[in-house]
Amino acid sequence: MTPPTPPPAKRVKLDEPEEAQPLGMEARVGITEFLTPSLEGFNGVLKQRYTDFLVNEITPNGEVVHLVSLDAPRRESNRIASDPAKQAPQKEEIQATEVNAPKSAPPQVTETAPAAEPAHEQTQSASSSSLVSEEDSAHLISLIGDDAFASVISLFSTVSAAGFNPRNAPTTPILTPVIPSKESRTEVHRSVRRIFSGKLETVTLEAEGKEGTISITASRSSGSTTRGQRPERGGRGGRGGRGGSRSVGENGEKTDPFPNGQYLHFTMYKENRDTMELINLLSRSLNLPRQMQNKVFSFAGTKDKRAVTVQRVSAFKVFPDRLAAANFGGGRGGGRGGRGGRGGRGGSSSFGLPRGCKVGDFSWQAKGLELGELKGNEFVITLRNAKAASSAFSSASLDEHEAHLRNVVGAAMTSLEKNGFINYYGLQRFGTFAKGTHEVGIKMLSKDWQGAVGEIMDYEVALANIAEDEQGQVSRDEHERARACHMFANAIANSQSDEYEPSLQEAAYIMPRKFLAETNIIQAAKERVGGNGPGGKLDYLQMLMRIPRGLRLMYIHSYQSLVWNHVVSERLRRFGRGTVIEGDLILIDKGASRGAVEDTEDLEPEIELDQDGEAIITDKSGVDQSNQGKSEDDSDFQRARPLTKEEAESGKYTISDIVLPTPGYDIVYPANEMKQVYTKFMAQHNIDPDNMRRSVREISLSGAYRKIVGNVLGPVEWDVKRVVGLEQCVETDLEKVEKERFAKRLAGRERHQQRGEAETKEEVKEDEVMEETPAKTDGDAMDVDIDAGVDGKAQEKVEPEKKETAAAVANSEEEITFAVVLKMQLGTSMYATMALREVMKEGGVQSYQPEFGHFQPPAPVTVEA
Repeated sequence: MTPPTPPPAKRVKLDEPEEAQPLGMEARVGITEFLTPSLEGFNGVLKQRYTDFLVNEITPNGEVVHLVSLDAPRRESNRIASDPAKQAPQKEEIQATEVNAPKSAPPQVTETAPAAEPAHEQTQSASSSSLVSEEDSAHLISLIGDDAFASVISLFSTVSAAGFNPRNAPTTPILTPVIPSKESRTEVHRSVRRIFSGKLETVTLEAEGKEGTISITASRSSGSTTRGQRPERGGRGGRGGRGGSRSVGENGEKTDPFPNGQYLHFTMYKENRDTMELINLLSRSLNLPRQMQNKVFSFAGTKDKRAVTVQRVSAFKVFPDRLAAANFGGGRGGGRGGRGGRGGRGGSSSFGLPRGCKVGDFSWQAKGLELGELKGNEFVITLRNAKAASSAFSSASLDEHEAHLRNVVGAAMTSLEKNGFINYYGLQRFGTFAKGTHEVGIKMLSKDWQGAVGEIMDYEVALANIAEDEQGQVSRDEHERARACHMFANAIANSQSDEYEPSLQEAAYIMPRKFLAETNIIQAAKERVGGNGPGGKLDYLQMLMRIPRGLRLMYIHSYQSLVWNHVVSERLRRFGRGTVIEGDLILIDKGASRGAVEDTEDLEPEIELDQDGEAIITDKSGVDQSNQGKSEDDSDFQRARPLTKEEAESGKYTISDIVLPTPGYDIVYPANEMKQVYTKFMAQHNIDPDNMRRSVREISLSGAYRKIVGNVLGPVEWDVKRVVGLEQCVETDLEKVEKERFAKRLAGRERHQQRGEAETKEEVKEDEVMEETPAKTDGDAMDVDIDAGVDGKAQEKVEPEKKETAAAVANSEEEITFAVVLKMQLGTSMYATMALREVMKEGGVQSYQPEFGHFQPPAPVTVEA
């Protein structure tokens, strides 16, 4: 019997059909309309250099995160005060000791530890001032009253002092006054969960006489190994180190090594690197096991790779000097301490951060960061080789072309600031391969598990079989992925063969680890997970279940995004850009829909949100889903209602108020003809918008609402610059920091030289010799760096991507081109690429392609059936 052949695959990736080009892809995923189609656009190249795309996180209070300092603060520690109930006997013992001790023996005091206040006073003060903002305090008091609020603060302080260990938490609940309004009770549940990061649980009581009362207790799951926390067990020492132990003072009393909070917050700066790649490197520098990364580090969202990004990160019980050491080639490899203890100091680690990546601006806080805990991102974008779309100025002088370009860009930016842009899900949402992630989602919603696996493992035969001398023309990762997928397809087609397992073993070895879904599918197939052992039937559903849950959900959400894009385009085509009609949906609570599918689904912290809203936001509840108490909190899910005819005609609402739902079982569809648009479009995939529940819980989605129009958070700043070649247009945070450090070191060197000259005037000749030939010893690194700066090489040291100097520009024979530089701020789950598309119009945004992206096979490759 002839074994079945593997399924056919496509040609090499960049020998693309028209539909796979950016414009064709936009149309395929429903991106077709503009909010202001009459305005002239312009062309430009995006991300030709990674310094052309700067992203700075915006904190919830509106502060833009910048890297300011690389210095690490000194370690501090306080003696831990005993519990008041246990303090009296200890005092008696101390007094008895003092009476019996010789009078000449002074009491011993730990030098580095200031006298500690009683724990309850210290923690309560910290809780009311630093742990809860004035705004949150006022809001919670308005809901539950002053007395209940004070009790809640005291409870949280006690739980915090106990290290959030549920076994040491008080069990007596705090009862609020009766709250008759369901909406108010829901807000209490939501606020307590948000303000105290899920460390406190709320349950509405239903017993007779207590209806409407909310019970607040310490979370029973606070000590578990959830994201941003650490397990109770102490960490082991690193290579050459010893396990951690409790810190003790000279008198044997315990000291608190984290007097200002157990979470170290710091700024992470990276150039052309993934967020998780940097987290992995930081973990290696600390000798953390891979499985501990999510327990130690947490952040508000991931950032783009081909960019310069700045964001805040938090680390649980990690000292700043250990992290700062990674800036300069690695730090100590000691283990993390036991509960409340310092880690062992182990041998040195050789793992440091790569060039262009730094951490700094360290501060201790009582709470770690959570996914989604940001207001948005600030973008500074450089668009190179900018030209107005009109061909009338193609032969104009530079001055005329610049003047016209300024007029076009100015009108576009004014419109963006005033009117916003269509809030499409961008192309990143649908994957980077010819087969989009939404196509996997369609298969999963149709319960075609084998088809879903096939879509994920789809590959290009020509890319897998490329000749060795041509491999430099393509990405190595893409080539190896194609090879591994080819081996997988052959193995699956011959699953009864003796070569089945060895082939999959080799495929797993070749597959780059960045392709997480493919790696897990290959491993599951090799183990025949869910099947009947060797030679048994393959279980494709179980292969999919091996993929991390957040990544699985991304495929489903991608299909929801596809439907939303197509529906919003049809809405604008039918009813225009400025018309509000009867049956359009508005949010009931304008409290703050960030308008994202991912904000309302029950997710695990496995997929993060980037600055474009590309991936999946995790569930921010922090509440144990196994909690037996019934909470009325509806999560942060937003509700919507249709407008009446009178409301639509009143002029009170604009297109910016209108939302459209993503398909789900827990949303309402527009009460107008747009409902039929959903039905007709989804019928192409044999999916019913009114039947979105599935037997597999993960693909049974509730849906969410997203605003049709996205708006920038503030004014848009822009400029048109003349550049030569790849001249850098914007200074990065790291360049500013390094220049400041260089200037300080140079000033210190000059002061040192001046003092030396004043003290040793009689040794002028010796000084002159030393000036001409600076000593370059291992202990004089500062002299080496400063002298390098004097002869003009400091600029190369300061800047990862060297700027072209004015002299170089003047002498260059390269063509002078224009670059448009713009700065804007967007909320989370909004796509910067969609804002650019609105101002540049169709075909304006030209993504830069590296050289290996233009590989063409020598001849068309066909696959025989």
